Amino acid sequence: MSRDSAIRRRLDSARTLETVVGTMKTLASVRIGQYRHAVAALESSNRTIELALQTLLRIHPELLEGRGDPERGSLAAVLFGSDRGLCGPFNERVARHADGLLRARLGPGDEAALLAVGRRMASRAGALGWTTDRRRGGRRAR
Repeated sequence: MSRDSAIRRRLDSARTLETVVGTMKTLASVRIGQYRHAVAALESSNRTIELALQTLLRIHPELLEGRGDPERGSLAAVLFGSDRGLCGPFNERVARHADGLLRARLGPGDEAALLAVGRRMASRAGALGWTTDRRRGGRRAR
């Protein structure tokens, strides 16, 4: 009898494992759909930002004029943040990522001009030691 009970336990374990694997496969296929949707949304957002910047530069071509010392390196960056609540650490993560990229690309004596888009992004960049030339953000609905 102990041999029969051992075989039954193994069969029960195999059925349980089969159920767990089936659940994991289902969750994986749901996640793949979510990730594909997120990638499509990011591509659309990127295209919108590119078109907006192209339009801005057509309307204000003076923004393309250099203002830095040609002997020193300079870099300009636009940091897009969120003004919405419940976004978690989004602004903090964007600011830290930009900080790492800027520090990696700037040499000694180089300068960076930063434009923060969003009310919270300027403070996040400031907390990392950066000053922003301007802060742009929408008005809050009242």
